[in-house]
Amino acid sequence: MKYIKIFTVIALLTVITAAMASAQNIEIYGNRYATEVNRLESTLEQGEKVVIMSVSSLSGKLYIIAGDDDQAVFEYREIFKCPGESTAREYERLVEAEMRKTPVELRVYLRAPNPAPWSETDNSATIEGELRLPPDCQLEIEADYFDLIVEGPFTSFENQSSLGRMAISDITRTLILSGGARDVNLNNISGEISVTINNADITAENLVTKGESARIKNKNGSISINSIEGNFAIRNSYGKIRISKASLSDGTSRIVASHCPIKVELVNSEKAGLSITNNYEDITIEIDETIPALFNLNVEAGGEMHVTDIPIKPVVVRSDHIECVVGDGVVPINIDVEEGGNIFIEGIQKDR
Repeated sequence: MKYIKIFTVIALLTVITAAMASAQNIEIYGNRYATEVNRLESTLEQGEKVVIMSVSSLSGKLYIIAGDDDQAVFEYREIFKCPGESTAREYERLVEAEMRKTPVELRVYLRAPNPAPWSETDNSATIEGELRLPPDCQLEIEADYFDLIVEGPFTSFENQSSLGRMAISDITRTLILSGGARDVNLNNISGEISVTINNADITAENLVTKGESARIKNKNGSISINSIEGNFAIRNSYGKIRISKASLSDGTSRIVASHCPIKVELVNSEKAGLSITNNYEDITIEIDETIPALFNLNVEAGGEMHVTDIPIKPVVVRSDHIECVVGDGVVPINIDVEEGGNIFIEGIQKDR
């Protein structure tokens, strides 16, 4: 029995320590110093949860991709900006990566002192690596200063405090992002979508909300979406909003903006409405001429409204208010411009 207990302890220590990188050789890496490529690995089943955690004294770039094996593999370098090799070796002893499997999730830790010797200096310690995971994993990231490139299919992705660039593709159920100062690129995202950033641009393609609502918020940056299906709630100020190939369903989609020119291409609606409010800038709607829209347009004094290339029937026409209908008028479209700005409604043909 005694030998069994000793063997169990040794086995446990082996699992933990085998997942931790040991000291590495230092080599010149461009104009910096770097370790050789390290490798951590663990068994992992499809669909399991993966948590990546880093201290704020570390930054870098992580490339996370879905592979074919029931295994997690992390290959990475530690890279140091510092005056000489001796300093790089000192930094290397302070930086550690660990991969730990628990009964409920896989955790990847990126560790260093916080604050570190390079904090608030011109020096730095970074980690750049590739993490390969089984498909459909659930990802949760707490690594504020890392750029992230994520290529699924993954079930969910959550990163609520990012200050790095993010390029995320092929998420099938849930996407939750929050950050600022760096651009966000999204592609092939389905389900619940929530994105909030500041002082950067959001570019997205092929969003499908599947009965949820895509909530996208920005400030001092642009929002550009090419193809969105379902319902959305978008807010922006001091930037631009450009949406093409919008197909509406599941209630009323909304856009609220200020100091932000808006252009929306509406190609289909399953009796779902659209409401847009803007201050100080124009709103342009390009709409399929066959959509049975009921337009309610409002501007303030000095604003203009133009409706072209669409077979409307006027109901009310005033200098600051127009109501008009296309066909049965079962798709409500309410457009309001306050504090200056114009409204342009332009019909598009099916074969265009």
